[in-house]
Amino acid sequence: METIKKPHGFENEKLIVLPRDFISQNIKNPLIKDLHVTDVGFFPNAKYHYRERNEGSEQYILIVNLKGNGFVKMHNKNHLIKENTIVLIPKNIAHIYGSSEQNPWEIYWIHFNGSKAKYYLPQYNTKDILIKTLTIDQLAKILPLFTSIIDTLEYNMTINNVIHASTLLSQLLSYLFIYSDISIESTDKKTVYFVQVLEYLNKELHKHISLDDIASHINLSKSQLNLIFKEKTGLSPVQFFIRLKIQKACRLLNLTDLQINEIAIKVGYEDPYFFTRIFRKIMGVSPSQYRNNKSM
Repeated sequence: METIKKPHGFENEKLIVLPRDFISQNIKNPLIKDLHVTDVGFFPNAKYHYRERNEGSEQYILIVNLKGNGFVKMHNKNHLIKENTIVLIPKNIAHIYGSSEQNPWEIYWIHFNGSKAKYYLPQYNTKDILIKTLTIDQLAKILPLFTSIIDTLEYNMTINNVIHASTLLSQLLSYLFIYSDISIESTDKKTVYFVQVLEYLNKELHKHISLDDIASHINLSKSQLNLIFKEKTGLSPVQFFIRLKIQKACRLLNLTDLQINEIAIKVGYEDPYFFTRIFRKIMGVSPSQYRNNKSM
């Protein structure tokens, strides 16, 4: 059962619901079956906004609160949702959310589904809520995607428009991966350590750094450091560092006329032949072949 305390909407709101029979008829389309929008909207000054779903929602729900306050209650835990915060609620989990009456929230929201929708939740956890405060710059990347999705579906609800809206949704959700890893304000200690190591490695690309150096800098054991990087990247810290070096080398090969040996030194390799061997192992071609075949 779903409870709604303000059924008549909000002034200047946007609300688009895709007909469920339309979704059913087109769900086998390979461009939307993995991920698609079902509902999307914008509620300004949403005083008395309130939803209670005892059985949860049939879709995943993403809310972006731009200003004011609200709350989400799930698993008997109440979460205060402040401005500049995103909330991702899993499907089929009982929840309640709503706006503060004293300081109403202003939200963009979207419901989505698809065979791969769950993979946008942290660690594919389909039972826990994701709540994250974003910076102004991060919101500036997300909000145009919301408005584009709304404009696309508001203009014309054809299958081509739904495909386009779902592609925009995929881009929007992909930011959750980036933002969940780079925030130094995270309360997850693993993420904090990971971000600190990233900052250190990016500043030291011109040097040779060992696992001992990295562990000493971050004040962690080598085994702890390896576990964090394996979890976050699938690579060891040293393997990840080498790929950062090669990434920078590719940038220099594309954008400068520096000699191969000069580029090698800039990414911490005194021996250009060793650099070439590492580059070929990762990129599949030598630095000179990469430069000659670049598509820019």
